[in-house]
Amino acid sequence: MEEEELSDDTEEKYEFTFHGEFERRLLLQVGYKILGKKIKKKMYEYKKGTGKRTTRIIECTKAEALQIRIEHEFYCDLWKEEQDFFFECFIQKHRIFTEDNEEKTGKNRKMTREELIRMGAVMGVMQDKSWTQKIEG
Repeated sequence: MEEEELSDDTEEKYEFTFHGEFERRLLLQVGYKILGKKIKKKMYEYKKGTGKRTTRIIECTKAEALQIRIEHEFYCDLWKEEQDFFFECFIQKHRIFTEDNEEKTGKNRKMTREELIRMGAVMGVMQDKSWTQKIEG
């Protein structure tokens, strides 16, 4: 892509495909970040095919479309990493593993000191509930 193409202020309709409610919400949030409130007047959505694939049309410049596409992909990937980490923390917090210490994190790897500190911080803000409390209550 040439620099001249990105500096063009002409708005066109660009298609953005996403899967599921989370990616839809994230695309909307990234769109708000880049386009501001004007996105409300410049966005349309339609379903395509039989699966959960949906397409959102956004009227914007080529540079804005490129920025939306790059940031949306980046944040989707980051969210998936965070979900995996949060799941590991959840397993540890609620001790959902065998007592013989086989696979506490669900992965056969040593965690770094930084990961352990981060895990401790995340576990500290999680609810401290157990299924036995649910039965007794």
